[in-house]
Amino acid sequence: MTKKKIKKIELVFPKIGDDIQQKMFLPQKDTMKEFVTTIDDIKDWFESYDIASIDLWISGAIQTQGVLKLILSASGQGGVMITLKPKTRSS
Repeated sequence: MTKKKIKKIELVFPKIGDDIQQKMFLPQKDTMKEFVTTIDDIKDWFESYDIASIDLWISGAIQTQGVLKLILSASGQGGVMITLKPKTRSS
């Protein structure tokens, strides 16, 4: 068996189901079909904070053409939890 080299890791947030959408009071037009991002993107979003931890709830994975796609849970158990703390000032 040969190992395939992973060039990139993506996080895939699946489509929100109608039951979850209703619980979140989201209008039909605001339903998210699918959202794909990377850990680097998440770190960039919170660049004004120190990230203490990033916890992922992974429900599956797919590897194609050097890209590993981690499918995150969307059934209300989380998906990703980011623990932030204030940015420390360097001298």
